[in-house]
Amino acid sequence: MKKALLFTLLSLFALISYGQEITIDVTKPGTLSSLIGDKKYNISNLIIKGSLNGDDIITLRDMAGITKGGSPSKGRLSNLDLSETSIVSGGNSYMYDYGSYEQYYTKQDTLNTYSFYNCPALEIITLPKTLKAVEKMVFSVCPNLKEINVPNENTFLKSVNGVLFSLADSKLLRYPSAYSGGDYTIPNDVKIIGYEAFADCLNLNSVDIPNSVTTIEGVAFTFCIYNHRTTKTNQKYPSVNL
Repeated sequence: MKKALLFTLLSLFALISYGQEITIDVTKPGTLSSLIGDKKYNISNLIIKGSLNGDDIITLRDMAGITKGGSPSKGRLSNLDLSETSIVSGGNSYMYDYGSYEQYYTKQDTLNTYSFYNCPALEIITLPKTLKAVEKMVFSVCPNLKEINVPNENTFLKSVNGVLFSLADSKLLRYPSAYSGGDYTIPNDVKIIGYEAFADCLNLNSVDIPNSVTTIEGVAFTFCIYNHRTTKTNQKYPSVNL
């Protein structure tokens, strides 16, 4: 009888953790894993406060479906709110690139390359209000990512309807892979379409590129559409396949 009751309570806790919004305060960088404990594969909706380093990014990636070694995990983390966190340097490498033999570590107030690369469970993320930069390929191969949000207090980045931009260089950084809607019009103030900005966006049918765009960085549309439409005055990137 006691065993049956214990099993029922544990099952109920797992179900609650999966659907419930959990808030964790990481007062010491590198301790997220110990604070979450064995609940890490049950949490789908997580709010974090405090400071995060490389060890914490490893934990978040594991919770979002991918281990440090690149194998799938049982992680279910779909909604991640980092608005009240700060990214700090330190901790272990969260990613090893077998092609370049390079280790990737966290940087102060920056989401460094590959931070959330290949996180299949992730659907919505809210970035820190103190974040200053998002490097390339941070959200690449996130097939279910629908929204990237930025708090209004952030003066370096912005989000428009879930699409991520940097303010200083007027760059479109990332259009989420699972963004809803088949046609997208880039805002008129954008000058640069970033590296892999539209990569793996299989739901996308066409993109309207305004005259303001002067640079399209490498593989911006890889594994994506070939169709794009530009304003008549934009001679550098004429319309294709339309």
